Amino acid sequence: MKNKIKVPGVILFIVCVLVAAVMLIPFIWMLSASFKQNTEIFRKPFQWLPEIFRIENYTRVWTQVNFLKYYLNTIKVTVISVAIQVLTCSLAAFAFTKLKFPGRDKIFFALRTLCPAKLENKQKGSIIAMITSDIETLEVFYAHTISPICIAVLVSVAVVIFVSIVSNVFLALTALIGYLTIGIIIPIISSSKLKISGVKYRSEFAKFNAYFLDSIKGIKEIVINNAGENRKQEVNHRSDLLLKETKNMKHKISLSNAVTEMAVSLFIVLALITGIILVYFEMLTIGKMIIGNIVS
Repeated sequence: MKNKIKVPGVILFIVCVLVAAVMLIPFIWMLSASFKQNTEIFRKPFQWLPEIFRIENYTRVWTQVNFLKYYLNTIKVTVISVAIQVLTCSLAAFAFTKLKFPGRDKIFFALRTLCPAKLENKQKGSIIAMITSDIETLEVFYAHTISPICIAVLVSVAVVIFVSIVSNVFLALTALIGYLTIGIIIPIISSSKLKISGVKYRSEFAKFNAYFLDSIKGIKEIVINNAGENRKQEVNHRSDLLLKETKNMKHKISLSNAVTEMAVSLFIVLALITGIILVYFEMLTIGKMIIGNIVS
């Protein structure tokens, strides 16, 4: 019996291909512009292909611009920033764990409210025990969640201000709406949808781990009582339940990621349309439009 092709899957595939094509447009334009003269880049109407492919543009980058120095400056800034972060974070961690300063408990309580679901409703002793036994949970949460959020907020504010000054206020407003939608609205909606699946997954995972470890610890009694087959069936049953919850959660995560990527593509197109409209009404030059769209 042949597998039937699901129509929604085909539609989703077509939409993804179209979105991918839209995402590639700026890169195609960037590659084409690298072979053009400045007059060709800002010419009306747009020309996707240069009249003459000027390979010498790439040689000028290394001969007329000190590109190597820029790379070295980037490396210096990165190394210094990481060193300062490691130093300040280490000092803050030492003070937080070893020194009893006023307000420490309030800070600890505030951090508990931001902790993952795994640490919810845990007392201080339980939290410390869990930190020592599963440091990866906190590492993923604080290093890969809190830090990116702070960086995203700062960068988004800087980009909106830069675009409003250099390009146009309307283009900056479009970028701001996109940032708020992609960075706040969609994650809140996705979080509410994934919360139940996440709780079920963690519950099944904990039950499976506990049952499996108990089976290993009591393997001698299982062999003596000839209960191996029953235990095996129960392990398989719990494994199937865990796999079911895993698939369900991954499906919802994939759907959430697809919505986010689609929203990103839509706001890119919206920014391009806004820029074209502003250029049409002579409220913005083509050069500033390109700068604003690239930055935002």
